[in-house]
Parts: sequence; C-alpha cells; structure tokens
Amino acid sequence: MTTPLLIDTDPGIDDALAILVAFGSPELSVEAITTVAGNVEVSLCTENIFRILDVLRPSRRPRVAQGAAVPFRQPLVTAPHVHGSDGLGNLERFEGPGGGPRYGEPFRFLETLDAADLILQTIKEFPDQLALGPLSNLALAFQRDPETLARCARIVIMGGAIATCGNVTPVAEFNMYVDPDAAAIVFAAGLPIDLVPLDVTRKVMLSRGILQGALPRVRSPRARFLEDFTLFGFEFGESRNEGGIFLHDPLAMAVAVEPNLVGFEPLHVAVEAEGRLTRGMTVAELRDLEAYRKPPSTCRAALSVDVPQALHFILERLCRACA
Repeated sequence: MTTPLLIDTDPGIDDALAILVAFGSPELSVEAITTVAGNVEVSLCTENIFRILDVLRPSRRPRVAQGAAVPFRQPLVTAPHVHGSDGLGNLERFEGPGGGPRYGEPFRFLETLDAADLILQTIKEFPDQLALGPLSNLALAFQRDPETLARCARIVIMGGAIATCGNVTPVAEFNMYVDPDAAAIVFAAGLPIDLVPLDVTRKVMLSRGILQGALPRVRSPRARFLEDFTLFGFEFGESRNEGGIFLHDPLAMAVAVEPNLVGFEPLHVAVEAEGRLTRGMTVAELRDLEAYRKPPSTCRAALSVDVPQALHFILERLCRACA
C-alpha cells in the first residue's frame, strides 16, 4: 500500500531535493503537484516541475497545476541569490555532449484548473498534503471551500521558526514571510497541520562530500541532474561558512513518510501578518500557563529531530530516485 500525496511547492533547490525524495520513497505515490510563487516566480516554479519530471521520468506522471503568482497583499519576495535565477542553480550553464545546453525544453502538461481548485478537487482521493512553499494556494482553497479543505487527513507544512531565529528577518522564516496573510488564514483554519520549522530543519545539512560519497561512481542522468542543480546551493552555503545545504524541504518530505524522525509538540501557533518588524513571525504559545488559560493547539510542531536517521533516510531516497 502506498500513500497518495499532493505536493504544493516553489522549486527551489531544496524543493527539488524533496521531490526526488518523494519519488525515491516506495511508501508514497505522488499524485499531484501544485506550484506557488516563492523561491522564484510561479511560471519558473512550474517550468522547474516539468524539468524535474522530465529527468525522473516516473512511470505515471502526476497532475500539475499552477497556482498563486503573488501573495495575498505583499509584493512578491523571491530568493534567486539562494537558488539561482532559474530556481534550480542556473542550469543553463551546463553543456551537453554536443556543446549545446544539457537540459532542453521539458515536456509540459499543465492542468486547466488552478492549484487551489486541484487541491479541492482531489482531496477525497488523496487527503494527505505537503506544503513546501508559501501557503497562498492552501489559503485560496480554504477561502473557496473551507468544508472540503477540512477533509484533509494531514497537512505537513515546512515553515516557521518556533524557538529559533528566522532566515529572512530575525523572527521570520522565508515561506511565512513571503505570504504572511495566507499563512495566518491557514493556521487559523483548524486544519490538521504538522509543522516542520527551522528549529529542526537547520539541524539537518547535506554537504558536498556527503552527497558525493552517497552517489554511485557511475552517474546516471538523474544523478548528474542532482549534482548539477545542487552545485549552486553548495556554493551559496560554503560562501556563508554553513558547510552545505540545509535540508528544509527534504526533511518535511521525510516527515511526511516517517513522522517518527521528529518529536512533535502540540502548540497554538499564529502568524503575524500586520507587524512592520514582525511580518511572517510564527507566534507560538510557549508559556507555562494553567490549562484553562492556554489556547487550543493549532498544529503539531516538530521541535526535535533524530539527525543521523533523518540524513540517512533522505540520502537513501535520493540515491533510489537517481538509480
């Protein structure tokens, strides 16, 4: 038995790694992928999904729908300095055997539905959802049909910073910062959220040496693609003395498959959408209050992680996807 899954994403180097983990996990069946503006503009995110699928060539292609191009109210903030101008580490710089581009135009097969409608249409078939980018599509789906979205069995969300600093501002993680209004809607909606925040994702890092050691000596086209799109990420991490790529989205994907890799705590989490200095802050109730004063939990937040097991899990699935 496999668990059918819808992935909402904004690829992004670590998003691409997470998608490879998904296709390398026999427990999962990736049924649909929706895109949202975040790491790059939404059209590039969609293009990157088609490029990833072109390289992976899964036996059955998932449905693909394009989603929100802009946040609810804020101007779009992207991260080309982290992911490259194309979101996948500037793949145009790699030459093929004949001297032309190594990666040509991918095959496109876009749904006529937008992302929010595809989420709502397919929820009965695959009620497990994974959100790796800003929460614009989920918030739009909730606004259109809250009763249908409430049928989700589990929504794993990568984002937020509970008891640690942010990675865009001192208090805000990127996905929450890009569209705080959408995040505020989603966290107030009473949905079954498993949150995978920076508190745990920053603890799981992939170095260039670890990846090279894990891949087989003879490189398949998939393994070469993995090396190519991660190169920019390694260069960025090393330039900041971080030692590699933080596995934010791959850890969330791993948790979607194996929840016991992390330790969850039920928390009341709200997202700040109005603050000038606190935009996108995930405000968690961490005080030791009496039960009658404590607000109800809005999610389960991962606050601890088995780092060796998580890294082993991710590497194993990456290698399987690249075989």
